[in-house]
Amino acid sequence: MKKLLSAFCLLGVTVCAFGQGQVISQNSGATAITNKVTNARAVVSTTVGFYANPNAAATATSTGWVLAGGTTNLFSAGIFLGGTRDYAGFPAGTAAAFQVRAWLTPSGTFGTYESALAADNGTGQFGQSIVMQINPAVAPTPIPTMLAAGLQAFTIDTVVPEPSSIALGLLGLGAIALFRRRK
Repeated sequence: MKKLLSAFCLLGVTVCAFGQGQVISQNSGATAITNKVTNARAVVSTTVGFYANPNAAATATSTGWVLAGGTTNLFSAGIFLGGTRDYAGFPAGTAAAFQVRAWLTPSGTFGTYESALAADNGTGQFGQSIVMQINPAVAPTPIPTMLAAGLQAFTIDTVVPEPSSIALGLLGLGAIALFRRRK
């Protein structure tokens, strides 16, 4: 009997250690996603992805971000109701960084923010929320919400490709050569 009881205790500890935490993914009218060009709320066909990073101190430009909470479309203009999302690989009680990313591309549907951005021809709109630090939980512990974690309104806008440093350097050298030749 002791062995059976010990086995169940170990199984419980293992399940808790490798479990997945949950976060309630939703926003409100005060934190609605807007379109920077029109200043109106983003259209319903905008895709919203829920990203997580195991490094609780991660920034938006840090490596390690994964689409851990899946995607959804907006419920109504600017509002997403992602519900309670499971974040596999992010155990309950362990702090992690979370971010909401939104994209709208007229050229097709993309499963991730990165694939939509890579395929963009200058007509798509992209935006990211601030990075929030959240401790995912599992019921009956109260599930944390993105709103309580400090989610703020953000905008989506077209991405203007920035010229590379090498291209700018070559243009500068070309200009110098042109002006030297004139003299």
